[in-house]
Amino acid sequence: MSAVPKPKHRKQRKRFAARRDPAYMAWIHTQPCILAGLHHCNGPIEGAHVRSRAAGGDDANNLLSLCQRAHAIQHTVGSRSFASMYGIELKVEAARLWRFYQEQEQA
Repeated sequence: MSAVPKPKHRKQRKRFAARRDPAYMAWIHTQPCILAGLHHCNGPIEGAHVRSRAAGGDDANNLLSLCQRAHAIQHTVGSRSFASMYGIELKVEAARLWRFYQEQEQA
């Protein structure tokens, strides 16, 4: 019996590549957690999407700077519950960060 060769996989293009903005994501990682002062921040800053890429969200106007702990909580309880827990509007915060980023890029 001869071994069946494994099929060769074609190189896949990264999903959602057109909706990614590496420069903006890098900038988000330099910002403080938006919950600083509202909870005990822990871990590095991560870019958290208000609307996931799978649900049609992209990076522009849709990213939050959250510490690792807060990001894990967001995924555990869901975005609506997360926003309610901390009394914040996620879309408003994401829009504020996007505007701030654009202003700094134009300066």
